[in-house]
Amino acid sequence: QLRLGAVNAKYSIPLETEGEAAVQRDREALAVMEFMCEFGVERISIQPTLTHDQEALRAGYRKTVREVMRLWEKYAGRGLKLSLEPHTMSSFCFNAGLKDLRAELPDFPITFDPSHLLCAGAKMADVLWLIPGTAMVHMRDAAPGRLFVPYGQGELDVRACVKKMVDAGYNGSVAIEYIQDERPDDATLENLFLFKEALDCEIRHASKET
Repeated sequence: QLRLGAVNAKYSIPLETEGEAAVQRDREALAVMEFMCEFGVERISIQPTLTHDQEALRAGYRKTVREVMRLWEKYAGRGLKLSLEPHTMSSFCFNAGLKDLRAELPDFPITFDPSHLLCAGAKMADVLWLIPGTAMVHMRDAAPGRLFVPYGQGELDVRACVKKMVDAGYNGSVAIEYIQDERPDDATLENLFLFKEALDCEIRHASKET
């Protein structure tokens, strides 16, 4: 009964958008598109320009937007859907960059993953504005400076997210993301199931209210 719902890809887009770097990205994009077509996956969520150099991120915002649009057109040409994930170490991990993007490209698909913004120091109430119009939702608990913490130990407010999704008419899927480098132990699995049950409970509750 399991099926692939989406691809989550890190595109390390350098500020150079020509030459061998661009050719290599096109090769990577082609390989991913072939994979998606082979397995019937409709959407890819990309995370661009991964670097800690904040000055470079600010300077490269315009080039990053152009490159993301180029990739979006390439995937659309194969009937595939691409959305941008506001990722830590990117031009879009702060509200300012995201608001610039939304103002310039109001209909561009966004993947809502609050963990990156919470890791960057944002409050939960400050990121909910991204949900209306979102194309895909990732859920992971996080805290300032920590991209992942076990569910219940961070700043993620599942109830607020679900309520906003219902109010916005979101009817897509919700993916739980859980970072685990080693084989999960019983405590990890218990926390993951607790996370899923909390999410399911809030979805049922919000659905009844509407």
